[in-house]
Amino acid sequence: MAKPSSNKMRLTNRLIEKLPPHDADSRSTEREISDTDVVGLKLLVGKNKGSKKFLLRFSFRKRKRSIAIGPFGPLSVAEAREIANQYKGMVAKGIDPKQEKLKSQRALTLDEFFYQQYAPLVAAKKRSERSDLGRYKHHVHKALGGQLLDEVTTQNLLALQSSLTAKLAPASNNRVLALCRHIFNTAEQWGLIDCSPAKSRSVRLLREDNQRTRLLTDNQLRALFKSCDEDCNYFAGQYFKYLLLTGARRSEAAQAKWEHISIGLAHPTWVVPTSKAGGYTVYLNRLTVELLRNLRRIQGNPFLFPGGYPNYKDYGGPITSPSKAFKRILRRAGITGEYCIHQLRHQHASIIINNGGSITDIMLALNHSSPAMSARYSHLSPSRIAHTGNQISDFVEQALSYSPYQG
Repeated sequence: MAKPSSNKMRLTNRLIEKLPPHDADSRSTEREISDTDVVGLKLLVGKNKGSKKFLLRFSFRKRKRSIAIGPFGPLSVAEAREIANQYKGMVAKGIDPKQEKLKSQRALTLDEFFYQQYAPLVAAKKRSERSDLGRYKHHVHKALGGQLLDEVTTQNLLALQSSLTAKLAPASNNRVLALCRHIFNTAEQWGLIDCSPAKSRSVRLLREDNQRTRLLTDNQLRALFKSCDEDCNYFAGQYFKYLLLTGARRSEAAQAKWEHISIGLAHPTWVVPTSKAGGYTVYLNRLTVELLRNLRRIQGNPFLFPGGYPNYKDYGGPITSPSKAFKRILRRAGITGEYCIHQLRHQHASIIINNGGSITDIMLALNHSSPAMSARYSHLSPSRIAHTGNQISDFVEQALSYSPYQG
């Protein structure tokens, strides 16, 4: 049996999964491993994240050639061997498989590639699958979907970015361009195009300056809760209070069911079965438990916050689009200016950070996948910033044993 360090071995799925990334100090960009079962079949292992892809090396009319087969993961070893043998069969018949592949792919439009190949194999494995499908449908399809995959240029993508500037915030614009970058990088990795037109050095993302940092004062929070309790849409009002008290995403709270709640435990919990960053458990605070104990239930409806106002009993599903109710509640509370439902999640994070919590506390409470995302939510209040400044002054003054500004 070949040693793991050898560059020639019988490839198996399990063996490939265990292969480490290529040595970062190596002069070669990728490690090339030859399969002993199919002559010419290679596995290329990259650096950093250790991307793995299959390649076939062959000779055609006394010239050395190579053709990409595809990435490991979407393709198993058995599937890669089958494709490699098909290509070798074409060579034996005097047909260059690489030229034939290029001919067939030239007729492939961006829409065809996205819906037939990218979405089933790549998007379905991403957490952002639903968002990616929506971004492509609403922003990319109309502008570029009908163009041939290998004819989309950097200029086309820059024009798309420019057109989106008028209707999307920088962060939303960047998400669309990041999707395009991943689509074309995948097409290049699979050997469908020679070079991605969406390289980061060619299409730069916009500076994101659209973070919402408005925080409600204590008086405004008090008025908001009072207005929630007075609203004609009872469940919408309680839903907004629940969002602020838990920091949950809108969709998570809307889909919450009574079967997910355990308030009889020493540490009451809400199990979120699926979310943007995977399932997780929320430990409920005292006010949230009190809200749940007093929350009305609709017979036959399993959701905490039923929809269908005012006919809750006839609807049977969860709350869906409570934007009008939120505007009504804000107006009654005397809260003017821009303030959207999602900012309740920011408010929750700011309460944590302004009461001595850390970025890690926010990351755990909001189920973020990275500290960088939590940092965007950690809005310090002016009083907390001033307090921090005074602490520095106090420390230095104590170290010096006097204030240098006293007479």
